[in-house]
Amino acid sequence: MLQRCTSTRGCDHLRGEVGGGHIGYWAHVLDDPEMRRGGYSTHGKHLATASSQNVQVLFDCYSICKNGLYPLYGKEAADILTALTGVAFTAQMLWEIGEKVYTLEQSFNIRERVKRKLMIPPPRFFAEPQADGLSKGNVCRIGDYNKMMDDYPELRGGDIETAVPNNTKLEELGLAMVKAEFETGIPYPDWEGPPLARTRVISHDHNTVR
Repeated sequence: MLQRCTSTRGCDHLRGEVGGGHIGYWAHVLDDPEMRRGGYSTHGKHLATASSQNVQVLFDCYSICKNGLYPLYGKEAADILTALTGVAFTAQMLWEIGEKVYTLEQSFNIRERVKRKLMIPPPRFFAEPQADGLSKGNVCRIGDYNKMMDDYPELRGGDIETAVPNNTKLEELGLAMVKAEFETGIPYPDWEGPPLARTRVISHDHNTVR
């Protein structure tokens, strides 16, 4: 759910995936056994989400299909790109490129006034139990969701209340033009166009929906 709500292109699994067996994959990659045991725990979900999102945008940069090719963001991918382009890529460079692209996409949305308070699922997700499937009978707890949404922007170098990336993170990623535009336009007002979702604002006290 966190991934869907922080996607830069609507509720889109092609912008990252941590559901089902994917969480086990990221637990392995990030060497976090507790994440693998997480189930409905919030542990590490923000880290798995951001990592998955960074990798998924790399596939857009490669212009290749995302189906079944997750390993193509490490040394193997760096070696292939080096051979194809003559540019000495490293796995770390690719990781940083993915983070830079995703941060730029999120910054675009924020400029268009889509900030944290709109990065939430409809209220029914907190009230209606799942009717079937592996999560049958479960509901998303507001406190759990807010905990993940506190952790996520902090990991990405953003403001916890708004998700706007801070200057330090933008400079680190080489996004000086975004920093300059934010300094000119901030504070961006909230979205005033057509409803983006039938939703209400979740209070940051971790327990209520307003």
